[in-house]
Amino acid sequence: MLENVIKLDDFVVYCDTDSIKLVEGFDINVINNYNSEVDKRIEKTCELLEIDKEMFDPKDSKRN
Repeated sequence: MLENVIKLDDFVVYCDTDSIKLVEGFDINVINNYNSEVDKRIEKTCELLEIDKEMFDPKDSKRN
């Protein structure tokens, strides 16, 4: 995620180990590309370990 903080430097208000807070105007493609890469890694890991991808889904009371 550090590379995204660097790419979006002018828009970063706050960041920690698992989130970035940004002001308006940032390039959403940076975030979308990162998320896509994470999804690919998760899928590959699930395939290699023969586990259900849902094991990686966080428990969140806001999600159905």
